[in-house]
Amino acid sequence: MGYWANGQMKNIILVGFMGTGKSEVGRCLASTLDMTFVDTDTLIEQKTGTKIPELFRDRGEAEFRAIEKEVVCSLSDVKGHVIATGGGAVIDPDNLTLLKSLGPVVHLRANPEVILERTGGNIGARPMLAGDNALARIRELQAVRAGFYNQANYEVDTSVQKVQDVTQEILTLVQDKIRTIRVDLSTAGYDIVIGRSTLDQVGPMMRGFKLTDQALVITNPGVRSLYGDVVETSLRGAGFEPAMIEVPAGEAQKSLEWASRLYDAMLDHRMDRQSPVIALGGGVIGDLTGFVAATYMRGIPFI
Repeated sequence: MGYWANGQMKNIILVGFMGTGKSEVGRCLASTLDMTFVDTDTLIEQKTGTKIPELFRDRGEAEFRAIEKEVVCSLSDVKGHVIATGGGAVIDPDNLTLLKSLGPVVHLRANPEVILERTGGNIGARPMLAGDNALARIRELQAVRAGFYNQANYEVDTSVQKVQDVTQEILTLVQDKIRTIRVDLSTAGYDIVIGRSTLDQVGPMMRGFKLTDQALVITNPGVRSLYGDVVETSLRGAGFEPAMIEVPAGEAQKSLEWASRLYDAMLDHRMDRQSPVIALGGGVIGDLTGFVAATYMRGIPFI
């Protein structure tokens, strides 16, 4: 399903490390869009009657995460909400899958030094930062969680921006630039994503699917010169390892000879059944890429 229903945004989900502004930005977004704001940490405290630091201290992280999962599951049917999640909520794959089904997921990030400055006066309320070196702990946790945060649809750096500026950037990303149309078939389906200037989001958007890191981009020299760097940077930023193959322009390239070359490139790049192949170009590129994607290893993801 797409992000919009009956002309309205279904939900917006904010993920990211503590101190990145999820709650403040979430409230501002909700006010701007006339949506309902919820914070999963607040819901946990309401559910248990206990503050988060006490939950960690008295019951341990494992039980806290179990309660957090129950709270996230309770949001499965909500619409018209801006949802701010706890910093570690996305490390549970079930949570991440559910959140992505509710609407666009936006990762708010900030530099470790900025996070320390924002949380430094209240370390006692941040049980995950307990220890002698809070800055080192922030860097450690960010590294551990990076693979989960990278699966968000969008990413916004809040290190230096004001809440209002972050809110406007998110609105531009999720409201103005992209519409998604779902095509449901008898046994499968796919999304058509329509927008302007969205190539820089291709990597984060692809992270919403169960894809391996090896990716192959098939393009032609002209298109690559215009857009190749943008796509490659987006893919690498989302944790993919892209290779790029140029096919000369012209109908003559729709041939078994070129298909064979592309198969070899896929094998050289160690692509498996969950490795995506991406067509960056027009009709010839789309046709040729679609053919090799459908026939390599009995079919691999085609974008």
